Amino acid sequence: MLRNNKPKLKLHSKLLALLFILTTFISCTDTTENTKQSLETNKSITQESAINSKMEQLNVSVINQTIVTNLTQSGGPDINYLRGMALGGNGGFVDTNTNPKTVMDLMSTNNFKAINGIRNLYKEPKLGNGEFYKEGTVYKNRQQADYTNIRNYAKNKGFVIINQVAGTPDNTSNPLYPLDTSYFTSDGDYVPLPTTGASMQAFQDNYVQWALAADQALGANYHSIWIGHQEPTHTLGTKVPTTDATKKENINRFVDYWKPIAAGLKAGGAKVGGIQLPSDANGLYQYAVDRLKLKQVDVDYLTFQFYRWGEPTAIASAISALNSYNQTYSGTKIIIDRGHWHKECCDGIISEAVTTSKGMIDYLKGEKLLMDDANLIYAAMYDNTQTNANNLQWKIHSWLNNTSNKRRPLTGLPAGINGFALGGTSAFYAVIWSKSANTNNITLRVDGSTFSSSANLVVKKASDTNFTTVTSTWNSTAKTIGPITMLTNEIYLISLKP
Repeated sequence: MLRNNKPKLKLHSKLLALLFILTTFISCTDTTENTKQSLETNKSITQESAINSKMEQLNVSVINQTIVTNLTQSGGPDINYLRGMALGGNGGFVDTNTNPKTVMDLMSTNNFKAINGIRNLYKEPKLGNGEFYKEGTVYKNRQQADYTNIRNYAKNKGFVIINQVAGTPDNTSNPLYPLDTSYFTSDGDYVPLPTTGASMQAFQDNYVQWALAADQALGANYHSIWIGHQEPTHTLGTKVPTTDATKKENINRFVDYWKPIAAGLKAGGAKVGGIQLPSDANGLYQYAVDRLKLKQVDVDYLTFQFYRWGEPTAIASAISALNSYNQTYSGTKIIIDRGHWHKECCDGIISEAVTTSKGMIDYLKGEKLLMDDANLIYAAMYDNTQTNANNLQWKIHSWLNNTSNKRRPLTGLPAGINGFALGGTSAFYAVIWSKSANTNNITLRVDGSTFSSSANLVVKKASDTNFTTVTSTWNSTAKTIGPITMLTNEIYLISLKP
């Protein structure tokens, strides 16, 4: 019996041994997998920690925020001022300079309303046989087709025309009007005045006659706006190094020069402005207004040049000066006749300022500040010679200039996010831009909305030089637009219509 059981015991032992080996292998395999999974998990945790640490170092995070507008509430005064551009520069606002016409074509397409035609009579080549001349001892003037034609082109485009015509003509060794050369500067914008006395009066009288005739050349009852020299604080020259005292002296000189011209133009039916001080001279705005009032110079517009476009101090100083002037001459408004934002955003590079979202944000920041006092502003213009229709500036203006004059509140904006809202129940518009280092997921809630679920929502994004349509959703139940994911230096233009 024992001999018969021996093979079975051997087989059983072998099976037990095999089972032990398999169990050990499986156990080792499980341990290996667990170890591998543990290592992978630790690796993932380590990577995530590293990313989070890097995000913390960069101070970058994702922010979810709902911002709110209300179509039944006012966000400020109605925006009725004219948007425009200053054209001509040192090439002159004349027909032989082709750039202004090309720009005006683009302006018309994009619904601009005003132009500032810039001329420098001291520096420009004589038009034809001259607009100012002398027969014997009599000073005379005449119109030249180069000037009439380009102004007529602007008029036919429907633009309000502002004329920044500066300088004493006939810059020769024997000038038509003797010049006061005791004031001199190497400034490239130097435009000397005539000597005081007979020469000054002769030019003032002739300028009035010439300007009124220039308007009449466009129509029997046509009148435009005349504003004279740019930035007289430095362009009139100086006898000593420039100080606040010399700037005030030049303000005094310009006011004396401009007073009879302004009075003569107004008597002839034209409108006038003064005195084109720049942003950097905002500390002298009140002095200039005090001088205008002291000398009883009645202008229709106080004119400023904002080459620090949207700089809050300059705008506040201009509004304060206007309020002071209106105490004597009520109803006066502001014209920003020239300006730009390239110094603020782009190291002075104009091409970058008008072709990138980073640049155009600075334009929009200035626009928002102007809107706060829109009821006190007649027109706002900036210098432009850019004629590429694909530049971002034209795309932004194509949207902005065709929105609404009704401003609505826009609240709940997170740090680094800004914008403004326009429109009402018939059409709603908003522009939002980001200077935040964070990624911002924005939802825009439109309180007071009556738009249905079938309303047409269009969202455009400007990012660097790109301008694209992006997907977003209008939820008529929640009255929200989103999602809007914003990165640094991006602009979103939102339109919602029935």
